[in-house]
Amino acid sequence: MANGAPGGSAVSAPQRNHSIGIDRGRLARGTDRPCCGTGASHVVCISATLFVLGLWVLGTTATHAYLGTLPHAEVMGIVGVLALLTNAGVAAMLYRFRGGDANVDMRAQ
Repeated sequence: MANGAPGGSAVSAPQRNHSIGIDRGRLARGTDRPCCGTGASHVVCISATLFVLGLWVLGTTATHAYLGTLPHAEVMGIVGVLALLTNAGVAAMLYRFRGGDANVDMRAQ
Protein backbone atom coordinates (compact mmCIF):
# COMPACT_ATOMS: atom_id res chain seq x y z
CA MET A 1 0.00 0.00 0.00
CA ALA A 2 2.99 2.28 0.10
CA ASN A 3 4.21 4.53 -2.69
CA GLY A 4 0.81 5.66 -3.90
CA ALA A 5 -0.90 2.29 -4.10
CA PRO A 6 -4.70 2.42 -3.89
CA GLY A 7 -6.02 2.72 -0.37
CA GLY A 8 -2.70 3.73 1.11
CA SER A 9 -0.79 6.89 1.70
CA ALA A 10 2.07 7.86 -0.54
CA VAL A 11 5.40 7.26 1.11
CA SER A 12 8.35 9.15 -0.26
CA ALA A 13 11.79 7.67 -0.57
CA PRO A 14 13.67 7.65 2.70
CA GLN A 15 15.44 10.89 3.32
CA ARG A 16 19.11 10.85 4.05
CA ASN A 17 19.90 11.76 7.63
CA HIS A 18 22.61 14.41 7.54
CA SER A 19 23.85 13.90 11.06
CA ILE A 20 26.69 11.64 12.06
CA GLY A 21 24.81 10.37 15.10
CA ILE A 22 21.55 8.52 15.50
CA ASP A 23 19.17 7.99 12.59
CA ARG A 24 15.95 9.23 14.20
CA GLY A 25 13.76 7.48 11.62
CA ARG A 26 15.32 4.12 12.36
CA LEU A 27 15.19 4.89 16.07
CA ALA A 28 11.43 5.53 15.83
CA ARG A 29 10.96 2.17 14.08
CA GLY A 30 13.05 0.44 16.74
CA THR A 31 15.82 -0.66 14.37
CA ASP A 32 18.50 1.75 15.59
CA ARG A 33 18.96 1.67 19.35
CA PRO A 34 21.76 3.69 20.96
CA CYS A 35 23.51 2.16 23.92
CA CYS A 36 22.48 4.87 26.38
CA GLY A 37 19.28 6.50 25.11
CA THR A 38 19.12 9.71 23.16
CA GLY A 39 19.77 13.38 23.70
CA ALA A 40 20.73 14.49 27.19
CA SER A 41 20.49 10.97 28.64
CA HIS A 42 23.00 9.76 26.05
CA VAL A 43 25.43 12.53 27.00
CA VAL A 44 24.99 11.75 30.70
CA CYS A 45 25.59 8.04 30.10
CA ILE A 46 28.74 8.64 28.07
CA SER A 47 29.98 11.19 30.62
CA ALA A 48 29.35 8.78 33.50
CA THR A 49 31.18 6.01 31.65
CA LEU A 50 34.21 8.24 31.03
CA PHE A 51 34.09 9.45 34.64
CA VAL A 52 34.21 5.86 35.93
CA LEU A 53 37.06 5.09 33.53
CA GLY A 54 38.93 8.15 34.84
CA LEU A 55 38.41 7.03 38.43
CA TRP A 56 39.79 3.59 37.53
CA VAL A 57 42.88 5.18 35.95
CA LEU A 58 43.42 7.43 38.99
CA GLY A 59 42.94 4.50 41.37
CA THR A 60 45.37 2.31 39.45
CA THR A 61 47.93 5.11 39.31
CA ALA A 62 47.58 5.78 43.04
CA THR A 63 47.95 2.07 43.80
CA HIS A 64 51.12 1.79 41.71
CA ALA A 65 52.54 4.95 43.32
CA TYR A 66 51.74 3.72 46.83
CA LEU A 67 53.15 0.23 46.28
CA GLY A 68 56.12 1.47 44.26
CA THR A 69 55.31 -0.85 41.36
CA LEU A 70 55.28 -0.27 37.63
CA PRO A 71 52.45 -1.00 35.19
CA HIS A 72 52.83 -4.12 33.09
CA ALA A 73 54.54 -3.50 29.76
CA GLU A 74 52.03 -5.74 27.95
CA VAL A 75 49.07 -3.66 29.13
CA MET A 76 50.82 -0.41 28.20
CA GLY A 77 51.65 -1.83 24.77
CA ILE A 78 48.10 -3.00 24.10
CA VAL A 79 46.63 0.34 25.16
CA GLY A 80 49.18 2.16 23.00
CA VAL A 81 48.37 0.08 19.92
CA LEU A 82 44.61 0.52 20.45
CA ALA A 83 45.07 4.28 20.80
CA LEU A 84 47.18 4.38 17.62
CA LEU A 85 44.57 2.40 15.66
CA THR A 86 41.75 4.59 16.98
CA ASN A 87 43.57 7.79 16.06
CA ALA A 88 44.44 6.43 12.61
CA GLY A 89 40.78 5.52 12.05
CA VAL A 90 39.58 8.97 13.05
CA ALA A 91 42.24 10.60 10.87
CA ALA A 92 41.08 8.49 7.92
CA MET A 93 37.45 9.53 8.50
CA LEU A 94 38.38 13.22 8.73
CA TYR A 95 40.80 13.16 5.78
CA ARG A 96 38.10 14.09 3.25
CA PHE A 97 37.42 17.31 5.18
CA ARG A 98 41.08 18.43 5.21
CA GLY A 99 40.52 21.47 2.99
CA GLY A 100 37.34 22.71 4.64
CA ASP A 101 36.18 24.27 7.83
CA ALA A 102 36.86 22.62 11.18
CA ASN A 103 33.09 22.58 11.81
CA VAL A 104 32.05 19.59 9.73
CA ASP A 105 28.60 19.96 8.14
CA MET A 106 27.37 16.69 6.67
CA ARG A 107 24.79 18.51 4.50
CA ALA A 108 27.62 19.96 2.40
CA GLN A 109 28.36 16.59 0.82
